[in-house]
Amino acid sequence: PRMPDLKLLPLLEATQPDRLREPLGSLFGPAAEPPRVESTRLQAPICYWVVYRNGGRRVTLKSFFSGDDYVEYVAELRAVYPERLGHPEHPNGGVLLLPEINGILWAFPFDPAMPELHRCFDGAWIAGVLRRRSREAVQPEIVSYRPEIGAVFAYRGPQGRRVVAYGKCSPEESCGRQYVIMNRLWRSPARESGQLRLARPLAFRPEAGLLLQAPVAGTPISGERNRSAFLQLVTAAGTALAAIHGCDAPFGRERHLADLVRRLADELPDLALVSPALHRALGQLIAQIESRSERGSTAARVASHGDFKWDQFLEYRGRFALIDFELFCQAEPSYDLGYFCAYLPPSSPRDWRDSAAAEMLRGVFLHTYAETSGTPLDLSRVALFESGMLALRALSHVWRQHGDWQLRASQLLDLAFERLVNPEPDSSGHPR
Repeated sequence: PRMPDLKLLPLLEATQPDRLREPLGSLFGPAAEPPRVESTRLQAPICYWVVYRNGGRRVTLKSFFSGDDYVEYVAELRAVYPERLGHPEHPNGGVLLLPEINGILWAFPFDPAMPELHRCFDGAWIAGVLRRRSREAVQPEIVSYRPEIGAVFAYRGPQGRRVVAYGKCSPEESCGRQYVIMNRLWRSPARESGQLRLARPLAFRPEAGLLLQAPVAGTPISGERNRSAFLQLVTAAGTALAAIHGCDAPFGRERHLADLVRRLADELPDLALVSPALHRALGQLIAQIESRSERGSTAARVASHGDFKWDQFLEYRGRFALIDFELFCQAEPSYDLGYFCAYLPPSSPRDWRDSAAAEMLRGVFLHTYAETSGTPLDLSRVALFESGMLALRALSHVWRQHGDWQLRASQLLDLAFERLVNPEPDSSGHPR
């Protein structure tokens, strides 16, 4: 494949805040402190993303590796947003071009993929949508922002003390589907009995692609696996997943093991350029998954969370609420089971105890699900999805390139091979 016009390492240096002091300053305006990098994302081999933050304000950089891609993207911006280019003072977010690094800078709340994003930051409009008795505007604050993917907001009351609602905006129509899904789950017997806890959906506004939901008590727990709180979490997760799989919620597209394998295979050409050793290991893993999948049978599809992992739960006084139904789909039960198990091993275990705890937690989760659902597990099938998701976790380290990313990616691929050979859960959790 043709090499990109820009290389990654020089681009990493050129996108440091001190190297872009003047253009960042024109978008952030006068500030007491220099901006800092909040997040980065490598979308190989297309572009590199950086989100800069200064106080409550954010500026995004999108830098293309190919000069042709950059020219094409700028042409689209000129056609759709001509009033913003070269105008950093625009009230809804200006746009600046950095042709020397094939880059575009834009100020939040502008986002090329979400043209009505500024509505989500309009406290008076949100107050009207929520039909609050008080006519005072709510106070929006950004919880998270991923350029051209989506944003999450918290809306506080006029005094700024209590969160009255959360909002989620995305460029696709996924938020409308989430509203329908959450309504169905909210009215399900599993939610009414307490087997499944989730936030109450409040409203959906298609003109802004905005989903509003009520706050749900709880906070994310830390990633320290070797704690009693994590044991409580995986037990609750097994119960909640059995409830979702038993719900009548026929929404979302079908997801198959072949989709996961295809996704991994699509990454192989780019991985060959970044890490030949990992490329060879991933190719062997894909071949193993395909070979083993032909020996088993596919179970009937059920309602599936689609992104079921431990950090999708909020804990409050020993109870856990499930969040984020953006990837809700129809899939065989092993999809969610393997997905959850793949995210139990920590990326950077402190010592052998963290890894041992993850193995025990996996056994408890699978046992709880099987006991609650009354369905025997096809562990070989679960292992196929689990191995594929472990491989995707490995690739995420490759594309972020943080710290010892090659070692972490290699360890996750090794564990993926091990799961295919021995899918049985740890006997220290529950009997096999």
